[in-house]
Amino acid sequence: MAIIRYTKDATIRYAYLNIFPDQFKTDKEKQDESWVKNTMDYFANKAYAEYVKSRDTFVKNYDLVKGILRREDFYVEPEVRSFTDVLTADLALPAYVKHYSIMTTPINELVGEISKRPDAFRVKAFDDDSRSEELEFKTQILNDYILSQAKQKIQQTAALNGEELDEEELNQMSLEDVKDELDSYTSIAEKWANHVLTSQKMEFNLKEKGEDSFRDLLISAREFFHIYEDNSKLGFNVEVANPKNTWFLTTPDRKWISDTTGRAQGAYAAGTVQVMELSEIIESIPDLTKDEIDHLRSSLQDYGLINVRESNLGNPNAVPGNDSIQYDTYDPLVLQTRMIIESEMKENNDGLQDFLGLTSNVSSFGYKYVVVRAYWISKKKIGKVIYTDEMGNEQSMLVDENYKSGTIPTQESLEWGWINEWYQGIKIGPDIYHIKPYKLLPYCPIIGQTFEVKNTEAKSLVDMMKPFQVIYNVCMNQLYKLLEKEVGKVQLMSIRHIPIPKDGDAQDALDIWEMEARNRGVVFIDDSPENLKSPSSFNQFTSLDLTRTQEIQARYTLAQQIKNECWELIGMSRQRLGSVSASESATGTNTAITQSYTQTEPIFVAHEYIMGQLYQSIIDASLYVESQKPQSTISYITSEGESAFVSVNGTDLKFRDLKVYLTNRPEAK
Repeated sequence: MAIIRYTKDATIRYAYLNIFPDQFKTDKEKQDESWVKNTMDYFANKAYAEYVKSRDTFVKNYDLVKGILRREDFYVEPEVRSFTDVLTADLALPAYVKHYSIMTTPINELVGEISKRPDAFRVKAFDDDSRSEELEFKTQILNDYILSQAKQKIQQTAALNGEELDEEELNQMSLEDVKDELDSYTSIAEKWANHVLTSQKMEFNLKEKGEDSFRDLLISAREFFHIYEDNSKLGFNVEVANPKNTWFLTTPDRKWISDTTGRAQGAYAAGTVQVMELSEIIESIPDLTKDEIDHLRSSLQDYGLINVRESNLGNPNAVPGNDSIQYDTYDPLVLQTRMIIESEMKENNDGLQDFLGLTSNVSSFGYKYVVVRAYWISKKKIGKVIYTDEMGNEQSMLVDENYKSGTIPTQESLEWGWINEWYQGIKIGPDIYHIKPYKLLPYCPIIGQTFEVKNTEAKSLVDMMKPFQVIYNVCMNQLYKLLEKEVGKVQLMSIRHIPIPKDGDAQDALDIWEMEARNRGVVFIDDSPENLKSPSSFNQFTSLDLTRTQEIQARYTLAQQIKNECWELIGMSRQRLGSVSASESATGTNTAITQSYTQTEPIFVAHEYIMGQLYQSIIDASLYVESQKPQSTISYITSEGESAFVSVNGTDLKFRDLKVYLTNRPEAK
């Protein structure tokens, strides 16, 4: 679009008041800089707000899984804190406090299992042309040599067994026998799509991306993929979107972010906010112009000097006199908060060093900028024209907003209306905006879900294990302190009974006595009056047990019980994790494993649905890209190891309805 610092529109800015921008605009009105800036600023505010919420909630789960502890993991902070609590809020945990994770084992087990599950997705065409071709093919096969050969084979087998088959039963058995041949049919479009899906699974490394997103689902109860246009050979790319950097707007109880059927049952707006380096921006945003790149380079030098209030200095729209005074119709803290969030988006930041320019954080050093991507359902104005053709028959036709009434001489009526149209927008840094209709997919390109969000807040497996992890850490850290205080068994005796060597003192006597105890296993005492200097009055040589075995064992037993209870809570039995006792029977072990898989299966199924939506999106994106070409050719290797290719005309792909489904589903057979 353009570099927008100031707009001519003097109306209240929607971005500062957090009002969803009006989408009932014509294409010409959507080119206005005020609408572009207000729309993307609104989505940027939403992105920053969701980023802060995510950072303060489920992002802590990632730290906990990696062993990073905070005070709030042990202590619940009160809503109203005293002055002392405020002063001690930033105190670190004691050095001896360690994290003993009981979360890593079940998470790694589930991720390992998802990597072993078979990828049984394939593509099938459901459009009318493909169905007609398939029906024609099946009809030909049924009347062909295969059916006659099947009947002959069945008759021979029945004759050898002494059976007689009537004509109806013979036909039924023949149809079952050639079923494999009938189901093996694929149109040229299906064959193209299946090879595209296979190759792009390798191109985008979707197996690794799927495991990465599944781990996000376990830790944060959220997983997202992002399909976006770029400058690559394929024309688009797929990435695992960080749940912390992903935002969306939807109605309550919506589980899926995107609906690949195109019926807009997911989010009506979604996007990402992330820190990107200038080289990455150039590669991933095809529409970026040279002027905009130069502006980013030059604006970096004084980015930190931008005032939170947009003054009239340098404003080309300002006029002299009293009209030059502009009153703020927004809270300046909104813009100030936005800039603070941008500066904090990079982890491990230090406020003082950022201010001095000694770090590589955003707006401080290096060509790094905050990039906000937004996809939303906008509106497109269309008209329905009713006219009569040359034969005098009444016809109807849809026209866009550029149509002028009366262009068709035989026009009878013209009715205007609105339809949904997906738009995409990008905001780079403080003042570079791009907005245009989204053509790559007919639905939101943020593919993902929030797991089990109906009537409640989403809670992940890590959230469910947190209370047990806290108790487990308390027990194990108490073990550390108890072992540190452990003394063991000691001997109670009088020091005067230890013989003092000749030319030695009392300390030498202690050293020699201890050495004799270690080397010989026996010690000697001297209770003579000469050594004691007086008659002996102490003869109670006793052994004192100062061990803390009972306390240590109690803490350890409690820790083990907490760990087992935690794992059972999320459906992970000991047997599934490989801990099988010798007294357990094989039947009992298999039953425990089966029940454990049943309890965790909803998580796998939810992830499977997302992967199906992702594969469908990749096929739809490839279909759009390849349909723009005169011809699409896909190279592949056959099962015999020979090189082959599929060549399809782009126009043949344009109207194909290719759907991805699981081959092990009954309705797909």
